[in-house]
Amino acid sequence: MKNLRTALLVLCFCTACGTPNYHFVAYLGQQSNWTTSNGSYVKTVEGVPIYTQYPSRPYELVGAVIVDSDKALARAVKYYHADAALVYRRGTSVTGSVVLGGPLWMGFPITETRISAQLIRFK
Repeated sequence: MKNLRTALLVLCFCTACGTPNYHFVAYLGQQSNWTTSNGSYVKTVEGVPIYTQYPSRPYELVGAVIVDSDKALARAVKYYHADAALVYRRGTSVTGSVVLGGPLWMGFPITETRISAQLIRFK
């Protein structure tokens, strides 16, 4: 019984290792002339440009992605062969808390970061 329990724990942890930490939805609509701007802010993570404003060049949409970090966003851009990401929502929410007891009670919030972005390919 002990060996079965160990095997199940190893199986659960090993199957979780290969799962990506992002959710992707492909864009299936008609491509059009998307909005561009003159001076757009670009942040580069692992060689991938991440825009927080509209890029200065024409582009087409590859799809949308929801991630938990900038590194995961860069991995998603590379995996789906996009050129950059356009972030349209970034937020942190409290998902729980940890309370430590003893002589002094201390509470620490558990937060979760979610970044919603469009994967884009330049024309």
